[in-house]
Amino acid sequence: ISIRSHESMREGGNRVTLRPTGLARAFVVLFPLVGAGVIGYGLLFGFSGRVPWLPWFVGAVFLLAGPFLRSLVRPFTLDRGLGIYWNGAGEKSANSVRVSDARAGPLADVHAVQIIREQVRMKEGGSYASYEINLVLKHGRRVNVCDHGDLSGTRADAARIATFLRVPLWDAADA
Repeated sequence: ISIRSHESMREGGNRVTLRPTGLARAFVVLFPLVGAGVIGYGLLFGFSGRVPWLPWFVGAVFLLAGPFLRSLVRPFTLDRGLGIYWNGAGEKSANSVRVSDARAGPLADVHAVQIIREQVRMKEGGSYASYEINLVLKHGRRVNVCDHGDLSGTRADAARIATFLRVPLWDAADA
């Protein structure tokens, strides 16, 4: 199954934002709700068995994973009018971009757009391919824009970003 976490959307002639898909947003909301449900069940009915603390632990992990997942599934904006990129959506000014911010900076620093493939191995065994879109900066640092499970969607979004920025696209997904 190929799942897209983000999709590119053009907002006017000077801005492109990659927004999380509805499925990605639903996952981020449902994951902590499951944890809260497990904890709520435990509060109402209790847990028994050989390891009564395990459901509490699992519920807490699911609940606490919510903010972490939310940070991974955020919009990413490139604004040619302001000359900056940043992790998030909405309005931002060129003066509000900090050099120390790893996910924001001037578009003039972007040398290329890169697609790479990584094989994600699961604890239960098996693996799946994930594809990253990165901005490659002139000094060699990479800024992650988003990850996809869908190669064709990754390529379409990366091509749109490269065209928008007028920089080369380095597609190493098949390497």
